[in-house]
Amino acid sequence: MYADDFTTTASSSQVARSYPRLTPYPDGSGGGKYQTELINVSGGNLQIGVQGSGGQAQGAALTITNPTTQWGQTYGRYSIRFRADRTSDSGAAMMLWPDSDVWADGETDCVEGDFDGTIHSFNHRVGSNPEQNSLAVDTGANWQEWHVSTVEWTPTAVRFYLDGQLVGTDTSAVSRASRHWVIQTGGTGSGSLQIDWVAMYQYTG
Repeated sequence: MYADDFTTTASSSQVARSYPRLTPYPDGSGGGKYQTELINVSGGNLQIGVQGSGGQAQGAALTITNPTTQWGQTYGRYSIRFRADRTSDSGAAMMLWPDSDVWADGETDCVEGDFDGTIHSFNHRVGSNPEQNSLAVDTGANWQEWHVSTVEWTPTAVRFYLDGQLVGTDTSAVSRASRHWVIQTGGTGSGSLQIDWVAMYQYTG
């Protein structure tokens, strides 16, 4: 459905025009949490930075939109090849988030963690108590090596893969809501998440 390996160099102001499926977004709270100028494409990688300022956590965030619906979809397969600088007080999350913006409709964190720690995957409860995890996986892998993360979301299960190996399956908290793919960084450190390629597919049964 959609795939990109980021071969066209683009400054922060050019990203949305050069890559129309990427939608960077600013911080809506006014606190400066997300800075669109920390997103660019260079060296064949999508770069999403972290740049703390005066103890204030700052990062960047974007949505990878479905070319058919122009936003999210129900079910699908999502893959991403990534690495990150080894910096303290910095991290990232790559998640499926409800189009409704209602947490209870289901959050799936394909990849999450601190850059100086290990890579985790989480599937949150659907409905009541969405702050609780239905499944939590510590892959033990570090962020500094290149990895491929894949999540398969079907009507019956959420499955996490890292580098082609199944690392977790959850059948008890499967969202039925349309969701979109979000990548975000944050922290008070200084560094970046580098993404070599992304691929999104529709669920075909």
